Amino acid sequence: GDWLIADNTVMSGIMMMGYLTTLEHLVELGMKLQLGPDESYSARTETVMGVTSMLFSQAKINAKFVGVVVNGEAYVCLAVASNDPSQLLPRKPDPEALARFKKVLGRDKEPKWYRYN
Repeated sequence: GDWLIADNTVMSGIMMMGYLTTLEHLVELGMKLQLGPDESYSARTETVMGVTSMLFSQAKINAKFVGVVVNGEAYVCLAVASNDPSQLLPRKPDPEALARFKKVLGRDKEPKWYRYN
């Protein structure tokens, strides 16, 4: 099922609402917070998982680290909602949890919808 989002864009397929970031940014943040090293692929993966878990728990939000596509390019997204119930995320994030998450991330803007990769 297609459905409309706020700006009347039709969403088809699995969509995720969240904030774009990069693996590099998450690894750097993890190293700064001493959550893990950068010496190998598996070490970087552990560092990223540690950082995202910490961010989600600090904000007390049900969120997920996922891959998304923007203009044909792959990105990583800290997702707070999805149109697909199998993603185990709400269709719309709790406003209080979202406010905490924005504060933890240092973001002013609202999250956007992206196509799940």
